[in-house]
Amino acid sequence: MSATVAISADSDVSIYSLDGTLIASGKNAIAKVANGTYIIKDNATNQTKKLIKK
Repeated sequence: MSATVAISADSDVSIYSLDGTLIASGKNAIAKVANGTYIIKDNATNQTKKLIKK
């Protein structure tokens, strides 16, 4: 079982497409991307997770 990690909408993150292309970064980057599936990196912790935005 995997743990759910909460990242707030105003966190400093980098968002990548599934092929690794940088889509958006910085605070509020989540709000800048369309609904879809992405790779999100928390820039504070350097952890990456899968992001599904609906």
